[in-house]
Amino acid sequence: MKYLLMFCGSAQDLEAWQALPEEARAEQNAKVGQWFGKHSAKIKSSNRLLPPHTSTSVHFGANNEPMITVGPFLEGTEVIRWLCRDRG
Repeated sequence: MKYLLMFCGSAQDLEAWQALPEEARAEQNAKVGQWFGKHSAKIKSSNRLLPPHTSTSVHFGANNEPMITVGPFLEGTEVIRWLCRDRG
C-alpha cells in the first residue's frame, strides 16, 4: 500500500514564511530534513512544488489549440496522478 502526503499552506502562510529571518527558515528546514532522514527507509520520493505565482497550466481546447492559464488549477486527482507517474 502506498500513501501520498501533501503538506499545504495558504498565501498567508507563505507570506509569514518569507517574512522569517533566514536563520529561522534554515532552522525549520533542518527540522524537516531530520524528519525525512528519520523516515527515509519508507519514503520513495519527495518533491516541493513551486509557489503559485510561478505556475501556469496548459489545456487543449476543442479545436486542439493550447490554452494557457495562470495558476495551478488542477484537480487533486490530476496532481496525484502526475506525482505518481512512472513510480509503480
